[in-house]
Amino acid sequence: MNRIKIAAIGFVIVIGLCINLNAGPIADAINDHIIATFDFDPKMTEIECRPEIDTLTLSDSAEIIISCREYPAPRGYFPIKVLLQEGSGSIRTISTSINVGHFQNVLVAKKRVRSREQTSRLDFTIERVEVNKIIGNPVRDFALLDGMQASKTISKGKILTEEMLEPIPVVRRGERVKILYESNSLKIEAYGIARKDAIKGEMVEVKNTDSGQKIYGRAASDGVVIVER
Repeated sequence: MNRIKIAAIGFVIVIGLCINLNAGPIADAINDHIIATFDFDPKMTEIECRPEIDTLTLSDSAEIIISCREYPAPRGYFPIKVLLQEGSGSIRTISTSINVGHFQNVLVAKKRVRSREQTSRLDFTIERVEVNKIIGNPVRDFALLDGMQASKTISKGKILTEEMLEPIPVVRRGERVKILYESNSLKIEAYGIARKDAIKGEMVEVKNTDSGQKIYGRAASDGVVIVER
């Protein structure tokens, strides 16, 4: 029975985890160790070792000590050190690197979505993609599209991130809106022109079309601004 010891250096805390392994490729031992140590999902993680590791095998009496500098969890390329010891014999040190790829099921655009266009579930599909180099937070749930629009043009095949979405304004700049003045039990209706876009709950300036007065109210729903007194 083989034993794998973990010696951490740099910012990594010594884990002291031992894993029982059968004789076989060292690359498999490294893969099992990384998956178990950082609790990665095996279906969503791919670990590639450098070619020289693949040519080595782990004998029944070998002990592997792996150390790495990555913290808190490795992703992409990072260096590791593998120490091989056959029984009580000499120790062989191998300095190498591995590539840890993380995958997620995320939304990918099936077509070009223009800036400020309302997002539709029909415009996206779910694909398993590597997310190591993605800037932003990938969207994984179709429900996040509801009530949202594109904050920028999204090209076909682009991975959707939360930063590419923004709430749809309920009040549009230059459009006619209903102004509701509320004060205790008194309610008065008027109309005006919105001076900017506003999402629900946001304060917005409106010009009263009758008096010409500029007022501030809270965007409440489509085309409705409430002014509280």
